[in-house]
Amino acid sequence: MSTSKSCDGYPKIPKLEALGKNWPLWKSRLETLLRGRNLLGYLHGTKAMPINPRVGNLPTWIPTTIAEMAEMADYDADLEEWMQKDALIQEHVTASIPDSLYMCLISKSSAYKYYKTLKGQFQDCPLVVAVELRCQLGEMKLKDRGDACAHLDKMITIHEELATAG
Repeated sequence: MSTSKSCDGYPKIPKLEALGKNWPLWKSRLETLLRGRNLLGYLHGTKAMPINPRVGNLPTWIPTTIAEMAEMADYDADLEEWMQKDALIQEHVTASIPDSLYMCLISKSSAYKYYKTLKGQFQDCPLVVAVELRCQLGEMKLKDRGDACAHLDKMITIHEELATAG
């Protein structure tokens, strides 16, 4: 398995195939990368966007007390941090999917919505994926004078994909 790095130093996530054949493996690698950086909540929607203190007040409300001004300043800083981290995850997702899938995500506003859309498209087809992977594994044969190491690597990769598909 390759551990190549992207230009930002993060491990590179392999491309998700347009038909989602490698969805379980792609999903697992993306989640592992984000878990290691404490960003998984953004992908799963459990790290919600900060709530504006103006919500619940009149539209003309202006912070006047020191506490209200501090709350607005905290909100601004929290929102900026949230937006940067969410955008980073969106970058990871868009860099690892084909253009045809990206077209489905253009109108989405967060990494969670990106992931929810992709998950909705591919999550419920593990049986189809598993059958296809088993067929591939069953049809594999080492060619005369073929590279046994490459052949075993391919078999191991398919086996790992099969393990994550269930």
